[in-house]
Amino acid sequence: HRIRLGLDARSYLMRNYEVNTIDVKYLTERYGSESFFPDMWLRELQEAHNFGYDALGHKIEKGFNGPKKPLFASAYLEDRIIHKNAVFTFGLRYDYFDTDDNVLLNPGSPKVNEAERLISDDGWKDKKPVLILQPRFGLSLFPGSGSQFYFSYGKYAQPPKSSLYYYNSNEYGKQIVSYGNFYFNRVGFNLNVVKATVGKIGYKKVFSEMFDLNINLFYKTAQELPQIRKSMPGPNEDVERYYSIQNGGHSLIRGLNLKIFTKRKKRLQAEFNYTFQNVTGTGSYANSQLISKYYTYWIQIPEHPLDYAVAHKAVVNLDYRFDKDDGGTLLEQLGLNLLFRFNSGHPFTLDSIPAPG
Repeated sequence: HRIRLGLDARSYLMRNYEVNTIDVKYLTERYGSESFFPDMWLRELQEAHNFGYDALGHKIEKGFNGPKKPLFASAYLEDRIIHKNAVFTFGLRYDYFDTDDNVLLNPGSPKVNEAERLISDDGWKDKKPVLILQPRFGLSLFPGSGSQFYFSYGKYAQPPKSSLYYYNSNEYGKQIVSYGNFYFNRVGFNLNVVKATVGKIGYKKVFSEMFDLNINLFYKTAQELPQIRKSMPGPNEDVERYYSIQNGGHSLIRGLNLKIFTKRKKRLQAEFNYTFQNVTGTGSYANSQLISKYYTYWIQIPEHPLDYAVAHKAVVNLDYRFDKDDGGTLLEQLGLNLLFRFNSGHPFTLDSIPAPG
């Protein structure tokens, strides 16, 4: 047995400040001092991802627009067992995710501060931390003659990127309460961690002094991906329809990978890597369903090829190199490398549209 234990903890104090310098210049020329800036203009200066600072860059230490304080911690246990011609690996990982996100108490009828056209502070609550257990397993068999069969399976989890849910109260007010403008980057809240299941099974073979072969089948599915959701409060509520980033999407990747690595012979060494994969899902990114949701209520988009899907990828690497004490003084250990990349099977066709006129 070879047993490994590990602990990890990370905490952050996060602030972000963005400002429209053109508006600041205009206000300074018109009103002179920032103490005379109208409240309405101060709110307009507040960019969407400002937190930990007010509109003029002064630090805020608490409240809804205060700094974010996420905390992530984990513990893992791994046991590697070698028995005759087999290697077993068992692992468990326990994660604690506190993203310092917010939860809207009543998404169907948010409590509104009518005077400022914002969601009231008591309309929110803190999101509870999440604890997730992730088992993992690996197996390698060595039947002899330079052969190896291997298999791996594991559960993984990670929080969505913070830019999807770290917004200030003014941006939530503009997009949810003061409905009217079209926003491409929609606000998110109460986002859960993204979960993935990964599996692989393969075969390796060393062919004496000729070449090495490695071929495997792989699989990865992701659940609870962030995506657009349309909310439709009742006719007598304080807010109209609004769009936000919520969990609910998924993706699936399955494919085959082939690697051939030749031993160096007559100074030449070659490596060939080919991958075929099929990638489908409900959306390529969090906002990819925005237009369809804009005209419908809640339609679950079926799986379709994603923007980043590429069916065929290949890399050929040729390396011609003189060894030590080979080639004389000028050519000793001198090498030439040729790298060729190929990909095909994108889910779209490149086209050029001529300019009008």
